[in-house]
Amino acid sequence: KANSKPANRRAPKWAPNRSLIAFITDEKDYDAIAVVNPDNNAGWTLADEPGDKSGVTWPPNGLRIIYTRKLGPVSNVCARGTSASKADILDPGDGVAYSGRWLGDGRAVYAYGAPDKRVRFYTQDAKLDVERTELPPAIDWDGPEAGLIKPATFDVETGDGAKLSGLLYRKPEVEGPTPAVVGLGDGP
Repeated sequence: KANSKPANRRAPKWAPNRSLIAFITDEKDYDAIAVVNPDNNAGWTLADEPGDKSGVTWPPNGLRIIYTRKLGPVSNVCARGTSASKADILDPGDGVAYSGRWLGDGRAVYAYGAPDKRVRFYTQDAKLDVERTELPPAIDWDGPEAGLIKPATFDVETGDGAKLSGLLYRKPEVEGPTPAVVGLGDGP
């Protein structure tokens, strides 16, 4: 029993080379990230800024974490030291970022997409406002991949004037009205 405070805790992650366990807890207004040292039961909240946290990963040295923070329709991939006062947002912002991971050289890699931008993977130093490198897509939509349909972007205006954007996957030989499924998630 490493911590006796009442709260729901999940997704424990051991730090490599350190006696620390990071976990998600709901004892704050938003899901937060806390750490505990099981050797002496010392624990503290590491990330409790607005937004629900998930996807905690440690680098090999165990000195920082990468996690996803979701607030409304925006999610960010953040990096934070175990004794830092604030997080560094790694992604460009105002979109959906997820799957942040550490590379062996200390850089971060994550997926990012926005209403006007396809999801791509980026790599960069795990710091705020540094140069990002977009990784080439795994699939060449215009290439020889058999059976893949290149999505088309479309916009629909709702009755109250709001504009919704999406991707339409449709075989080129299909014409005219066609049944469709529209998925309305809680993101862009």
